[in-house]
Amino acid sequence: MSCGDPNSLGRILDKLAADKEEFLSIIAEACKRHNVRFVSSREQDEMSHGFVGPKTAAGLQWHIDYRELNKRIREVILRPKWLIGMTTHEEQDYYRKAAENVCEIYGEIVDLGCWLGSTTISLLDGCSTSDQTQNVWAFDTFIWEEYMDCMNANKQKTKKYKAGDNFKPEFVEKIGDRINRVNLCETDLVGYKWVGDTSKENGNRIKLLSIDVMKSPQLMKSVVENFYTNLTLGAVVIHQDYKHWYASWIHCLQYALRHHFDVEHEVTNGTTVSFKLFKPIQSYELGLATRFHELVCQEIEDVFEWSKSIVSKENRSQIHLAHIMAYVHRCDKTMAKATYHRLISLIDPNADGLDSVRNAVDNMLYDV
Repeated sequence: MSCGDPNSLGRILDKLAADKEEFLSIIAEACKRHNVRFVSSREQDEMSHGFVGPKTAAGLQWHIDYRELNKRIREVILRPKWLIGMTTHEEQDYYRKAAENVCEIYGEIVDLGCWLGSTTISLLDGCSTSDQTQNVWAFDTFIWEEYMDCMNANKQKTKKYKAGDNFKPEFVEKIGDRINRVNLCETDLVGYKWVGDTSKENGNRIKLLSIDVMKSPQLMKSVVENFYTNLTLGAVVIHQDYKHWYASWIHCLQYALRHHFDVEHEVTNGTTVSFKLFKPIQSYELGLATRFHELVCQEIEDVFEWSKSIVSKENRSQIHLAHIMAYVHRCDKTMAKATYHRLISLIDPNADGLDSVRNAVDNMLYDV
């Protein structure tokens, strides 16, 4: 069967679901043969609906929720393919949905740290569902750095670069025909001044801000001063590094602004957490929110207790590591070691960044 035409595939799925008796027999036999059991997320707790019913004394009872099955088949087969980038498939799915959800809000969509375009394309695809005229602002220095070499080591289909090379041509190539809907900004955000679309009234207002550039407190401050100040009510801020072990200051920022943002979504398979603005932020509050190096130890502890409470339990290892790194970045060797020894038993031994954090605590080599 060719799956090239989504409309044809949809008709085939509808036809299968229409012939319920035959469909039931095929699915039931396949599930028994492969010991597979599916339930709809909507009904999984009470087990009253799903593809396979609960086991009883009389054997297996089969019940199929055809609408749920049709929906799942479509999601799997028609799902956009994974795009090369530092984001997971689930994160890219979320960025599409996030862009779609803000289409009715006035403002710009801004992608800070677009790299090779996976986030930009996902955002464009999302807003295309209801607004073909919405552009995405894509920011990057487009200068290759050593840490990006891991993408080549993972054998992704990127061109070979060395530190200092400009990779903007590959970004443009990957964006393809969508490039006419991208406002491309090749710049270092330190010292940058955001003005937005000067051809529109309030063209500097932002309804979705995707961030993958907060690699230092200095960059955090620049992003806050330029972009947070222009968020419109209902705007979504997507932090791609929220669950990364290194960027401790992001947690301090969002904790300080917790009375202005709701937690919008956590992508379980990825480092992304997003927030929705529900209350305007005063300028002085933004200044207080970016004072990472001025926080006292108890404030740091409060930050990370809150941060751990808003993510799923299976992802807290990364927050524990960022908690330790907060003291490393502040060059507080005593607290870094004490926090490491206090939290190490709670950290997954396979957690990404654990070796780097352990070495940082031992050597205190990081200097922000």
